[in-house]
Amino acid sequence: MKHSFSWIAAFALLTLSGTWSVAEEGATRPVVVELFTSQGCSSCPPADEFAARMSGEADVLVLSLPVDYWDYLGWKDTLAQPAFTERQYAYAAVQRKKRVYTPQMMVDGQQDAVGSAEHVVRGLVERRRTALASGAGADLRVEHGADGVVAHVSSGLVGADSATLWLVHLDARIEVAIGRGENRGRDITYAHVVREMSAIGRWHGGSWSIPVPTSAAAFAGAEYDGTALILQADPQRGERGTGEVLSAVWVRRPAPGV
Repeated sequence: MKHSFSWIAAFALLTLSGTWSVAEEGATRPVVVELFTSQGCSSCPPADEFAARMSGEADVLVLSLPVDYWDYLGWKDTLAQPAFTERQYAYAAVQRKKRVYTPQMMVDGQQDAVGSAEHVVRGLVERRRTALASGAGADLRVEHGADGVVAHVSSGLVGADSATLWLVHLDARIEVAIGRGENRGRDITYAHVVREMSAIGRWHGGSWSIPVPTSAAAFAGAEYDGTALILQADPQRGERGTGEVLSAVWVRRPAPGV
């Protein structure tokens, strides 16, 4: 799986001129729910609606990751990125599964379910909350200073030698009018759509601090609605950052109603 690093001239730190905010100290660590979806998938709209509802919940970090492998059905997904398809296949490889599907929801990088099976997904999320309450994961926090945002990690990393820190930029809501394919004629709203997902560093245990870079687009002023950091274990099979989600924190959460 190939990863794109957003370092370039954008390596400059966030200036934080008031549009950025850091998650509150002591806030509940959200459970990360990734939805692999497609505009060309007739089974996906119920999962997209569920993701939209769940995205407003404080203790869940929903990420919609549109994939491109259904484009051949007659409609090219306008939000899909090959990297999201690669990420889904990487999860399948780690879990020794022979296929991928949509809509799929992956809960904290560990267990998956059909994205429209709300009761099943809710059960997995609740199970994960219980594990986190028992001390699973790692301590990740962000600090907002005069020079930008710095991420600090300590404790954790049980069962893995390293973990990848992902920087995720997303848009809160995107409505798409589907012109062809299985969903032709429908207007579908996608929630927490990932626009950029970059690996910004690797943690090997102990205390670790790293400045949080911003993408070239965001640095130029084309900011996204939200930004999050996700610390995710590197599985033994060699794929980077597709194991257990050890921690996650909002750097800037989309405003309610966006």
